[in-house]
Amino acid sequence: RGPRGSRHLSLSNLFEPDDTRTVVESYNPHGFVVNGVLMQGAVILLSNTQLVWNVRSVQDITWESLAVLQVLKQQPDVCIIGTGPRIERLSEELRKGLMLAGIGVEVMDTVNALATFNVLNEEGRVVVGAFLPVDPLEEQVKTLQESVAAKAAASTPQEGAPREPPQESR
Repeated sequence: RGPRGSRHLSLSNLFEPDDTRTVVESYNPHGFVVNGVLMQGAVILLSNTQLVWNVRSVQDITWESLAVLQVLKQQPDVCIIGTGPRIERLSEELRKGLMLAGIGVEVMDTVNALATFNVLNEEGRVVVGAFLPVDPLEEQVKTLQESVAAKAAASTPQEGAPREPPQESR
């Protein structure tokens, strides 16, 4: 075990159950706080493991993007997919892949999907959660650009206004 009881991640402990349960403590528009760690962007959460997920939208959610489901030692009872601020339909190809693998799927908006994951995981069910952030990446970028532009405009002296002399650095 590493600092504060954490474990070093290896393939052997990624796919073996342990006693530490994953808990989503909170979320923000850009990501999630999971077991005290801020995770930006989309995530895949197993009963005892947290992974950053390289998807940006519902269209990116494919059977390949959920490859971790294919190598788990213990097949999940259900995969809960949070599609962002509202429920969106998954591709038929993905639904068929999950069905053929014998994995149930529940699709919800991310906020409700997080709560469902926490309840099922706390009950000891074998559950996987795959969650997009509440705000899509495009919205996050737009908000960031607007914020940067507003700060730049606020720091630019108005025409005709007296300029402050530069501060001497020490």
